[in-house]
Amino acid sequence: MDAKELSDIAQDVTRGGGLEAALAAALGWYRDLLEVELRPDVQPRRNPAAAATLRALAGRHLPAVRLRQLELVCDTIADLEKNANRMLSVETMLLALRESERGPGQVPG
Repeated sequence: MDAKELSDIAQDVTRGGGLEAALAAALGWYRDLLEVELRPDVQPRRNPAAAATLRALAGRHLPAVRLRQLELVCDTIADLEKNANRMLSVETMLLALRESERGPGQVPG
């Protein structure tokens, strides 16, 4: 997605009242993805229905990238608990997540 699309998503999520649920879902997603990448034999605990998708995504990036993505979500949650600007925090997180998907850290293959 381009920056405008990500900004629109951030606006929708922050205005719609489902921000906490969306961040909790993102947190669970990246936890499961990191766990599946580190231990492929383990069934995802938070998103068992998405096991096939998680396994398909696993291995595309180094675990350090997934850990950084998880950290971005955690940092956003912490910032919001300190009354940071909701829209700006979510938009910044989404842009950073997009950049982490594009950047270095992909597994050669």
